[in-house]
Amino acid sequence: MRMIFTILMFSLCFCDNKSIHKIEEDKIEYWESEDKKIQNPELKKLLEQLTSDFKSDKEILKNEYKKNIDLLKLDYKEKRREIKKKYFKKNPKKKVKKIDKNKKKLKEDDKKQK
Repeated sequence: MRMIFTILMFSLCFCDNKSIHKIEEDKIEYWESEDKKIQNPELKKLLEQLTSDFKSDKEILKNEYKKNIDLLKLDYKEKRREIKKKYFKKNPKKKVKKIDKNKKKLKEDDKKQK
C-alpha cells in the first residue's frame, strides 16, 4: 500500500500538465486553428455547417432564456405585490414607507467617504 502511494506521489510530482492547461485556456482558438489545417473539403463543409448550427442554436437558447427570465421576473413582481396587499389589508395601521432614491444615494455616498 505504501509503495503504491509513493509511486503515485512521484508520478504526480513529475508529470507535465502545461500543454493540457494551455489547451484548456484557449480551447476555441486551438480548435479553430486545427480546423484551418483540415485539407478535406467535405470535412470542412461539415464543420462549417456544425459551426453555423451551433451559433444559431446558441442564439435561440439565449433568446428563450431571456424571455423566460423576463416572465419569471414579472411573475415574481406580481407575487410580491399580492403579498404586500394582503399584508396591508391585515395590518391597516401600518403604512408603506417610500424610500427617496436621492436620500438613499446620499447615505451610500456618505458611507463610501467614511
